[in-house]
Formats: sequence, C-alpha cells, structure tokens
Amino acid sequence: KNCCVGLEYVNPDDSYLFVTEGIFDAVKIKNAGHPVLALLGNNPKPVQEWLHSMSKKIVVIEDNDEAGGKLAKFGDYSVTVPEPYKDLGDMPQQLASKFVNDTAKKFNLSSSRRERSKQDMSKLMSQKVKNPETGNEILIKTALKYDKTHPARKQAIDFLKKHTKR
Repeated sequence: KNCCVGLEYVNPDDSYLFVTEGIFDAVKIKNAGHPVLALLGNNPKPVQEWLHSMSKKIVVIEDNDEAGGKLAKFGDYSVTVPEPYKDLGDMPQQLASKFVNDTAKKFNLSSSRRERSKQDMSKLMSQKVKNPETGNEILIKTALKYDKTHPARKQAIDFLKKHTKR
C-alpha cells in the first residue's frame, strides 16, 4: 500500500524528481538519465509528506487517462503523456527520452551537482590556450592529448588548475 520503486536511485544532490504511477514508466525515465520514483498507483498521499520533505521539485508524468489526473495535483509540475500512448511504458525508449528531456528543459530543471560539474568541466575543456610553440590558440581538450612534456599541455593544466576548485 505504501510502496514506491526507485528509491535507491534518488540522489540527495538532485534538485528535482520525476514521479510516475508505474514501474515501466519509471524505467523509461531512468533510462533517459533522470531521477524517478514509481508510486505504484495514482494516490500519493501515503508518501506525499515524505517526498515534499526532500526539498525537490516534483515533476509528475501523468498517464493519459482519467486516473492520471489524480497524481498531477501532487507535483510542482505535471505533464501528460502524449497521444496515442497511455503511459511512458507504452512509448518507445527514444520517444520517451525525448519527451522526458523536453519536459526537464521546459521546467528548467537543473541536474545534480555531479552533472553540473561535468557540464562546467565540458565548458572549461572548450576554452582555448595559446600553444607556446606555434603561437596559435588550441582547445584545452586538444592540448591535454599532447605529450606530458609539451608546453601546450602544461598551459592547459595550469589553466584548469586556475579555474577549478580543489
């Protein structure tokens, strides 16, 4: 009665959580790379207080039926699975991933600290440093591929040390 599936995947650093009725819906969301819980029904009352105590934005993915609307009232945001599908579990993974990713973008949901850190590092790796040997600017990610003794690699490492917290 008071059961949910996916608790082991809830990361305390995530600022949001998708909530669905069913396990197969949750699998599609998890495969798309997002935190999710399946409530195994459309009545969130047994876990509502607990979920809201986590200080996460709750995004409900409603089934495309009358019962799905009951769960929608529970979330900070809600979206309904598009026609012709009844729920995410019915959708091919590629379409389900696009739907979930678009939903995350629509509500400007930020990812976990770890994911934000990866994004920040990706931005840093796209910065340029000057290759002392040629005078040309090169991407940091390219400079890091050079031999350990190459001056451009050293420039890239110095740049990263300067712009990252240790």
